[in-house]
Amino acid sequence: MPLYYDYQLKLESDVTSSSELSLFVFGAEDAWAVLGEAPAIGTDADGDPLDLDLLLNTFLGSRWHRLLGRWQLRPLPGVTHTLSPYAGVTRRGLLSEGVAVPVLAGTTLDVPTDELNWGGRDELSVRVAPWLRLSVGAEHHATLSTVQLIPGAELLDIPVPEGTPSAVRASVSTSAAYGEVQLGPTAGLSITPAVRVELATLRFDETDGLAFYGGSSHSTIDNLTIDPRLAGRYQVARGFTLKGAVGLYHQRPRTQSAAFDTDGDALASPEAVHLIGGFESQLSEALSLDAQVYGVRRMQLTRERARLYDPTFSSPPVSGAGSFDSEGRGDTLGFELLLRQAPSKWLFGWVSYTFSRTEVSLGDHREPSVPFPFDQTHNLVMVGKLLLPWQLTLGARFAFVTGNPRPIPDAVSVAHDLQYNGYTPILSTLRSSRLAPFHRLDLRIDKRFTFSWASVIAFLEVINSYNWPNPEVVFPGGDFRAREVRTLLPGPPLLPLVGAEVEL
Repeated sequence: MPLYYDYQLKLESDVTSSSELSLFVFGAEDAWAVLGEAPAIGTDADGDPLDLDLLLNTFLGSRWHRLLGRWQLRPLPGVTHTLSPYAGVTRRGLLSEGVAVPVLAGTTLDVPTDELNWGGRDELSVRVAPWLRLSVGAEHHATLSTVQLIPGAELLDIPVPEGTPSAVRASVSTSAAYGEVQLGPTAGLSITPAVRVELATLRFDETDGLAFYGGSSHSTIDNLTIDPRLAGRYQVARGFTLKGAVGLYHQRPRTQSAAFDTDGDALASPEAVHLIGGFESQLSEALSLDAQVYGVRRMQLTRERARLYDPTFSSPPVSGAGSFDSEGRGDTLGFELLLRQAPSKWLFGWVSYTFSRTEVSLGDHREPSVPFPFDQTHNLVMVGKLLLPWQLTLGARFAFVTGNPRPIPDAVSVAHDLQYNGYTPILSTLRSSRLAPFHRLDLRIDKRFTFSWASVIAFLEVINSYNWPNPEVVFPGGDFRAREVRTLLPGPPLLPLVGAEVEL
């Protein structure tokens, strides 16, 4: 079953009447644990039994820790200077970047990495006039890591022949400068033009100095991008506001794809054009409605050329060294609704609904475009809290989400081993079926105890109150020729939690 841990600690202080200092330490870990006796799952290259706990956490586990500082100074009226440095460490599992096991979702594995992260932002904001604010800033983010070129070699104890490149040191950084002008509100109209200029640099060095990148042990990618953006709001009447935004966005290429790209042609930074429009309406003193439609056009998505669709052979299940390009594309269309009850003496809650459709074209399917592996068409969330006497609170949260697309077993692509009387599936990449919808109801009751030195909230929370299985991963059952599926990794069962929160 999945386990999740997190922690937060924040310290704040007013250094002077015009400056504030804060430190924020936080982190989280996603882990998996086997309840009961673990089944045998095979052996490594030396014949030793594989540890299912270790295997699950290597594939699915991840953890990160961060220390964030923030110093805000107001030297003059209307002037704010904010400095926010940070540092941390990250452990990424094989699937930590949203990449699913190929036999379960038709995509490639990631490789586990340990990262050292640091960076910061420096921003200056000046209120020139009641209708004019100027903001400029700079930021830098850096990551050092080692990318394993043979996924699973360490876990499965696979020997690497001498002279074979096995890992590269990766140094990834982004440096950016940005500025925006907030005009308004004037006659109910506010306009905010902005621009961001960013340089993304990715450098790779084979750890033993072996030739890996076209006869060299080094590879460098430098991508300079300029992103203009514009947002606006117009108050048509009291309690009703129109809003919209359009902008260009870039992100650096994924570290693993860039590290495995050996053809000498640098990858471009994936880009996206966002278009958003909507309104905000105050239906009553306590009830509001927020609605918006949006569209995203994605270009320059990274593709692995070894996985381009060819009916004569199956795509490799694991990414490897080879040729990557930036010819992929994708689109998203959708709308969002948020109905919110503002906190009152007795009640608080909200209902949100999102309809979204995301398709990508990466050349690795028979069809020109297919749903994104984590496309979720419908997403409904309802949250409510009832405040009772005696400092008691009742709460409930319900969620319904469309299941993710998944590949289906292709009946003509099943190998039957006569010696062992076993079947080996070769799954279609066609994502024409989905996991079952996810739905869950969580309940909570808590009571606050107030003391002179602190307040304590004791609570009872019931996760998945009606014990719906919500499979995380399913696998074809039987001999793979039927559409029968078996749940491989179920979601959390009915889980009562008792605890306390202390506020000093």
